[in-house]
Amino acid sequence: MLLAHREILIKGSRGMDFLRRTIVRKVVAAADRGNPLARALVRRETRKVYDALPAQSNIVRDDLLIPDFTRPLPAAQQGGPMGDHELVPLDKHPVRAEHLVGREVHGIATMLGSYGMGSYGFLGVDLGEVWLILPIYNAAEWVCLDGRILQDLREDAAQPWIVNGDDSALLERVCGGRVTSVRLAAKSFALTLDNGAVLEITEDPAKRPGQRGNGKPRVLLPDEDLSQEVFLSPTPEIYI
Repeated sequence: MLLAHREILIKGSRGMDFLRRTIVRKVVAAADRGNPLARALVRRETRKVYDALPAQSNIVRDDLLIPDFTRPLPAAQQGGPMGDHELVPLDKHPVRAEHLVGREVHGIATMLGSYGMGSYGFLGVDLGEVWLILPIYNAAEWVCLDGRILQDLREDAAQPWIVNGDDSALLERVCGGRVTSVRLAAKSFALTLDNGAVLEITEDPAKRPGQRGNGKPRVLLPDEDLSQEVFLSPTPEIYI
């Protein structure tokens, strides 16, 4: 986290006069050495930068690709960052509750949506023949299970379901459960299972973890409708 603050401040210092730029770099260097006052100053100044940024969407609307498993790439081209098969466009359609009710949950993945060198962090629910996909950047930091966040990487975070990459408790809670009801709304989402488990994005942003860096609530923009963005995919292997 401190490394991210460091990069933001150094980049921001390029437009400053020489004296202030020198001071910023000295403060950052002191923070790197562990000086508590310098670390606090870095966090404070970084928060100012974040606060000045315009609101940005957390929903990823880019065109998506999935592999055509009937068309493998030549052996020499396999093993690359974009998979081993030719890619075709994913035809997305809005999800309706009747598509989901009665289906069994086989698993959950939180790092879907690859761009070759990393992941956007879509959340996918394995429903057997299809995957339910929430195309939100770092979706596990938005979604709760039984009122407890799936993942929270802030330094002062309460205990999330996923800790140090270990999602075994999460999988144990949901796997084998069948969907009994679905709520798809503009600013919220809920998937209720017959074992009592509830996966949801709450309507109230105050009940979601604050954003890393500035602590601001995670909000959807006024013109965004989450119910129109959630989609089904035949595979979790999704590329942007």
